[in-house]
Amino acid sequence: LFSDDFIDINCVMSGVQQTVISKTFKGGRISCVLGGTEIDLTKADIQEPAVLQIHEILGGITLIIPPGWAVRNNIHGVLHGVEDERRGIVQEDTSKVLVLQGSAILAGIEIKSY
Repeated sequence: LFSDDFIDINCVMSGVQQTVISKTFKGGRISCVLGGTEIDLTKADIQEPAVLQIHEILGGITLIIPPGWAVRNNIHGVLHGVEDERRGIVQEDTSKVLVLQGSAILAGIEIKSY
């Protein structure tokens, strides 16, 4: 079932850029092999915890999120990194939670806010 409230991204040896504008974003799935993905969520809103299921091998994912969102990192992997570059953000809105689940192998996930 297709909905603007979910994202479904598959990239192999390519790059994907997507902007989400849903005001009831619920999450989705990102599968990336030898590629890169940039998701801009700055125009989106969540009403309940949103879950992003991520499976990444030899790639990079950048998530640009609103400053107050809380991020729960449940990514497991080998030689991977999940960097929250939102330094200086003190107040997180616990009603706006983005949950990252899945796996990363030789890959990186970068979380930013502007």
